Amino acid sequence: MSEVNHFFIGDYANEDDGKKHLVSILDKFQDLFAVFPEVPGFCRQPRTGQDRSPRIDFILCPRQPLIDAGWSCGDIGIECKAPGKKLGVAVAQVLDYSRCTFRLPSGRDSWLDQIFVWRIPKIAGCVESIMMQHRIGWIKSDNYCPLKFKMGVTNWIEAYEADHTTKDRVKVNSKLSNNTGRRFGSR
Repeated sequence: MSEVNHFFIGDYANEDDGKKHLVSILDKFQDLFAVFPEVPGFCRQPRTGQDRSPRIDFILCPRQPLIDAGWSCGDIGIECKAPGKKLGVAVAQVLDYSRCTFRLPSGRDSWLDQIFVWRIPKIAGCVESIMMQHRIGWIKSDNYCPLKFKMGVTNWIEAYEADHTTKDRVKVNSKLSNNTGRRFGSR
């Protein structure tokens, strides 16, 4: 049996440069999201000996234009890694984050229903399935669509720059956003 590894990608040297690149994209969409970097949290269901005070790279809080476009899934978490890092480590980290609340600067606690990783190539197979079942997605960026939140092959949010030729600046796949990862227990 052959082993398949998935790695983070990017044209930057380290995680901090990757975060800067992501921020340069997010800055174009300040009307859609309030962006909070390095948000501290508290693990509500820690495993024995586990650190109870995580810190997620970003939380995006939806603004009214995103909600009006159909987004109904609350805040979005983002975890970044340096190019060449294995995806499995980040998936385990995000699974830990799914048992945490995060304190926003306003004092409001945020329990994240979905967390996206930055930046991986398209994935498939078992890893993709596990990520989708746990509402872990990935972010894609290209010249056509600078900000695309995906779960598996499905686009959850597509955000285009203001001068783009598409009819809508933001597209939300609201049909899928409330159904992915809803099963619990026996399958």
